[in-house]
Amino acid sequence: MLDEIFIKIKQLYNISNLKLIKNLGGFSSLNFQISDSSNQFVLKQYRNSTADKIKQIEKISFFLDQSDIPVKLPILNKNGSYHFVYQDTLYALYPMVEGIILHENTLSQKALHSASNILAQLHRLIPIAELNLHDANTCLVNYDEVSDEANKVLNLIANNPISEETDNITRNLIYLKLSLLNDLSAFNFNNVLQPKYLVHGDFHNENIIFSAGHQVIKLLDFEHTFIGSRTEDIFEFIHKGCCNSGFDEENINKAKHFLSHYKSVFPISNDELYIGFQYSVYQLVSSFFFEKELYTSHDISLYGLIGRDINRLSYINDHSRAIFNCIIF
Repeated sequence: MLDEIFIKIKQLYNISNLKLIKNLGGFSSLNFQISDSSNQFVLKQYRNSTADKIKQIEKISFFLDQSDIPVKLPILNKNGSYHFVYQDTLYALYPMVEGIILHENTLSQKALHSASNILAQLHRLIPIAELNLHDANTCLVNYDEVSDEANKVLNLIANNPISEETDNITRNLIYLKLSLLNDLSAFNFNNVLQPKYLVHGDFHNENIIFSAGHQVIKLLDFEHTFIGSRTEDIFEFIHKGCCNSGFDEENINKAKHFLSHYKSVFPISNDELYIGFQYSVYQLVSSFFFEKELYTSHDISLYGLIGRDINRLSYINDHSRAIFNCIIF
């Protein structure tokens, strides 16, 4: 299929002799590193998106670029558009940016400081009305909807079993999420987490291109950008970037460095951070993405992520306050 898309790219962008270099993967979109005889590009294939949504992403990207946030901009094609359609699927072509992706175990203090600087800069922006961004205040929490979704996944497991061990561990993860969900019902998130900030929505180390000197070169992927609480980006980075593999001393120290530097650039109260941390747990337990993918595709490679999540959430369940205190103080 890529060969057919390459023909479409030749027609729209006057770029020929394309070849696939690497499948870069992705969740909200699939990304492919491609090249012609002299340049490299990233072909982005959007999942479950509409043309209106893609146009909004483009507006956000250009707004950020004009606001001195380093973002990667799509290439304009002959039709005067920054995206194109092939077989009812939306695509965009981007220039390849030279740099590195830093994983949890390679995030240096310099990289953490640079990431927190760019995040604070993003949060200080005043978004323009033309962006038509979603306001998160009306749908911060929905416990009944999460419980219903959990029951659907439990039925999916019952109807599409993999193995006794896999099925039991996945069920245990869902039951753990529901238990944590019940504990979180005591918090009134809306009273504290007012939607006042431009939130990236998926801010973590693998959506950032760093230089060899561990400075931010480009911020990527604005499919989930909205108006909300800045704690959502802060703890997204802490959970996915600093503590994705767990809450050992090294990972906690990374989270501590990231947050303390952010606070030095753009102060935020510990009370807001505490409620924001609890809301970040709600976000973790309200998503059943990997469970559904595992039992829809039977892709056993996802089983490791189920194990990771049950270990991480079990630790949060037993040590929630201690984790927060270690990160903040």
